[in-house]
Amino acid sequence: TLANSAAEFKSPVNYTIVTKSGTNQFHGSLFYEYNGGVMNARAFFAASVPFRVYNDYVMSVGGPIRKNKTFFFGDFDSENSHGETVVTANTPLVPWRTGNFGSTNIKNPLTGVAFPNNQIPSSLINPIALAAQNYFYPTPNFGAPTLQSGNWRGIHKTIGTPKAFDGRLDQNFGEHDAVFGRSTYRHGASTTGSAFMPPLGTGIQNRNSSTAVNSWTHTFNPGLINEARGGFARNYNRYFPDLVGSDILSQIGLTGIGAKGIKGLPYFTISGLTGTNQSSNGLSLDTDFQVTDNVSWVHGAHAMKFGLDAIRDQIGGYTVGAIY
Repeated sequence: TLANSAAEFKSPVNYTIVTKSGTNQFHGSLFYEYNGGVMNARAFFAASVPFRVYNDYVMSVGGPIRKNKTFFFGDFDSENSHGETVVTANTPLVPWRTGNFGSTNIKNPLTGVAFPNNQIPSSLINPIALAAQNYFYPTPNFGAPTLQSGNWRGIHKTIGTPKAFDGRLDQNFGEHDAVFGRSTYRHGASTTGSAFMPPLGTGIQNRNSSTAVNSWTHTFNPGLINEARGGFARNYNRYFPDLVGSDILSQIGLTGIGAKGIKGLPYFTISGLTGTNQSSNGLSLDTDFQVTDNVSWVHGAHAMKFGLDAIRDQIGGYTVGAIY
């Protein structure tokens, strides 16, 4: 990570990734990591240490294909994680559910007259709104009866199986030219679900990213070097919830919605309460193409660098959902 980057970078803070090249000797490594609940401390909002089992297996190998000319390097990383985290949410207080908001000035919007005892009669509470409240918002289970923020706690379960691969080939063409190609691939698959508020059911998320770059370095003389690069990057993020929004709307009695069979929660937004738009059924797809050329010139006591950097971004995707 670089802060106050040089002029060749487009932003003040830049992340530079350096990959390893093979050599004239074969080298390899093996790595294993384990992390579990018995090794972790209790989170601040948790009554106990949440369950977790994490295993990580990593291997790498590199060496020559042709001595002093052609080299390879590759690595592979496989993770397997099962865990739980504490979820904090805001849900309506018990008196609110029967029309008692503790106010001294609740009026009938139809007549302008205050309700007796500041209690909204059950006859004026919409049964569909009440059914939606009972479906999406369980009663508080944490803190004082009057606590409005963070008054519900639950366990969120996740299963993750991400994998990663990196590969690189280097070729030396004599003293003046060196070429390398590198590719990376990351696959992140996770399943989430449990007693969550609002109820999200189970969802599967696939998040894949891949990059590739080719580089050619030409040395004109010890003081003049040119490097040309072409690169590609793609990030794919897809979430598949298992709940069907139209089924939920039918269950709570809300009619007049034409869309049927689409997976994903209906979006209900209520000020001060946790919204239901936490697990969108959608896709995010970003693709970048980049061409770079840098010339480094050392002349006497001066060191100069010139070049160009061209990037084409393609941003796409969609989200399935409706706001009520």
